[in-house]
Amino acid sequence: PFAKNIANYLATDHSEYYCNKEDVRQMTEMMPYHYDEPFGDSSCIPTMLISKFAVKDVKVALSADAGDEVFSGYNYHSGIVELNKYIEQSPKILNSLIANIMEWIKAEKIPFLNSTYNFKTRFERLQLLLKDSNYLNYLKTYNLQFTDKDLKKLLKTDLPASKITLFDSELTQECKDLLSQVLATDYSTFLVDDVLVKVDRATMSFGLEGREPLLDHRLIEWVSRLPNELKIKKIKDKKYLLKKITN
Repeated sequence: PFAKNIANYLATDHSEYYCNKEDVRQMTEMMPYHYDEPFGDSSCIPTMLISKFAVKDVKVALSADAGDEVFSGYNYHSGIVELNKYIEQSPKILNSLIANIMEWIKAEKIPFLNSTYNFKTRFERLQLLLKDSNYLNYLKTYNLQFTDKDLKKLLKTDLPASKITLFDSELTQECKDLLSQVLATDYSTFLVDDVLVKVDRATMSFGLEGREPLLDHRLIEWVSRLPNELKIKKIKDKKYLLKKITN
């Protein structure tokens, strides 16, 4: 219903397609051929399906990729900003003390909280941030599926601490704050290696040309210099500027 409402608001032609199990099965069977590598983003299935649907009427389509990475649209962007406020307000020596105490506490033994969703992992990740609240640890906290402790337990061997490698480390060195560092990391890693790969292969699998206007380097450079208040107004009001433009 949201897509239809937006189409009505913008006075554009709107088409709808409701997929079924057979559609999903067909797209899943096509994935290994077109992606030709391990690819864990399940949204490639609807992206392939919409490409198949769109190519019946058009040969070139605009995509809004990079909107979340550049204008700050993911939930963890606002989550990182909010959590960082609380951690920065507390003295580092106190944070370190709490982290050391947490080291001796087993999350699964904490009454009431131990039954909440994914509490053990969240407990360990909070401890990581209290020890060192640098932006890479924030990314680990919100994005990694397994903590170092999880991996050690699963693989039954000692592993070096997990690392997040940036393709362009200079990109984050010039960032003025935590959110800017996170966004720079997103559009130099996740956007490049996941989102754009997904869309390019999904569209081309049906002969559809995808175009990405939000990847204009002039736009990205301009937005990166804007104050964070124009990206996240409140914790639930993300991509504020982008939404404001459409009003």
